[in-house]
Amino acid sequence: ALPRAADVIGALGRDLEALIAAIAAAREYQQAVLGSLDVGLLTCDANGLLTLANERAHELLAAAPGALVGRDLGEALAAEPALLSLVRSAAESAGARRAELPTAGGPPAGGRLLAASASPLLEEGRPSGLVVSLLDVTDLRRAEQRARENERLAALGGMAGGLLHELGNPLAALTMYLDLLRPLTPEGEARELADRALREDARLREFLEDFRAFAGLSPLRVERGELASVVSRALEPLARPAAVRWRVETSGG
Repeated sequence: ALPRAADVIGALGRDLEALIAAIAAAREYQQAVLGSLDVGLLTCDANGLLTLANERAHELLAAAPGALVGRDLGEALAAEPALLSLVRSAAESAGARRAELPTAGGPPAGGRLLAASASPLLEEGRPSGLVVSLLDVTDLRRAEQRARENERLAALGGMAGGLLHELGNPLAALTMYLDLLRPLTPEGEARELADRALREDARLREFLEDFRAFAGLSPLRVERGELASVVSRALEPLARPAAVRWRVETSGG
């Protein structure tokens, strides 16, 4: 027996409803995937009109949600000429183009550094537009820069250790010679010059020890002292006119 027409129509209706539901579910799933990506995605047709832009693309291009789709690509990227030039180059050459480009002035101006890629969008093996991906690499490049700076600081620390060693040996010899020379100097200006040389020698050794602590080659030396004495020693080697006098005053506490 042949099925009745009403049954056939009903079955077709149910199949159509199931197909529509499957298409809607696939579309919702696609939108969820695109919205969850950390990569900005843009597509445009052969006329340069944007046909797709996920949430991340709107965020990276500082566009209001939903404001990009339907706009001309050149108009949408007018504020980012470097990115627009990359995209147009990919369109003209019908090949992929990749580059790291600053947006909104780049990190120094509070903007971002994007790894941008533009390539032809193929349908049935023929180009029908462009697909553009945008990845924010600002934090990655900053981390790499900090790593390079840490490497340079580590190298500087090693060099500082060698420098301190090379300076320490002749300084120790100089201190010994001054100690031997001082008893042989007559009283008066010669003895005063010898004493000043010894004080400068001690000050240089203190400086080298402070530098060693600053470079992390020895623990920081902490000690109590009188501020007036520290300031006076710091001012002593400074050249000044004879008419200039200084006075160091400290409050109690």
